[in-house]
This record gives sequence, structure tokens and C-alpha cells, in this order.
Amino acid sequence: MMLCDLTPRYDVAIAAIQGGAFHNSKVAVSAHQTVSYLKHLVQKDKEYIPANGQDCPGVFDVPTF
Repeated sequence: MMLCDLTPRYDVAIAAIQGGAFHNSKVAVSAHQTVSYLKHLVQKDKEYIPANGQDCPGVFDVPTF
């Protein structure tokens, strides 16, 4: 539902990668591939949400470090 509410985490990740690619040539090498992958995940989530009425599993999981 976060994706439907226009607050997707993917936008933050894509912006970070694009910003990093602008300033770091090592990031720029894989930026297009990574951004494309994230956009693919966005599309999968957009299809999952209406079909299931909830966010994809794992969206609210808190990472452990």
C-alpha cells in the first residue's frame, strides 16, 4: 500500500543510486542495471498489491545488523 500511497522505498533507492552515479564512476558502472532491476520490482509490487490487498511480504521487516 505504500507504493499506492506514493511513498515507495524504491524511489529513495533509485535517487540514491543516480546521485551516487553522478559523483562516483564505480557506482555509475552498474547504476543503469540496478535502477532497471528496482523499476522491475516496482512493477511486480504494483501487480501484487491489487491482487492481494496488501503490501508484499517483507516490506515492513526491520533489518538486523
